[in-house]
Amino acid sequence: GLGHETSENRRRFEQGYLDLLAGKLQEHKGRVLPGIREILESLSRQPHVDLGLLTGNFEQGAKQKLEHYELNQYFDFGAYGDHHADRDDVAHEALRQIRERHASDILERTSVWVLGDTPNDITCARAIGANVIAVATGVYSLEELRECEPDYLFEHFEDVQAVLTLFEPPESLT
Repeated sequence: GLGHETSENRRRFEQGYLDLLAGKLQEHKGRVLPGIREILESLSRQPHVDLGLLTGNFEQGAKQKLEHYELNQYFDFGAYGDHHADRDDVAHEALRQIRERHASDILERTSVWVLGDTPNDITCARAIGANVIAVATGVYSLEELRECEPDYLFEHFEDVQAVLTLFEPPESLT
């Protein structure tokens, strides 16, 4: 472990991480996976869709990554791991922000979606009653994610239209 967690230790750990992150992003030849940019671009143009980021990452680290890969413009709001110790609480924060944006406490389950590549992503989506799209592009296999019972499961997002079809507006909005 990291020893006794104090606000000072946490701040130092976060700052050390952020200092290393910028260099690592430049050093490693990471890339945006196929389909992601097209999906975000299409969804960002749909008036019935609000894109937010829900992550266990530090807020500043998540923003650095998004900026590095030129994805930051797609996300209007976010909920981050450094604001809540439990991922389910991060999900509840994201839901609170969505409700605030729409000035409503009532959102139908079918209108909230979480896309993720870990069992934790699926679990936190369930904690807020959201739909879940899991994608096996991270360290978890298709089979491991299937065991967590997401609503939809993809090996990758290369078939952009298959993903976008899930976000077609309800008929009442067309």
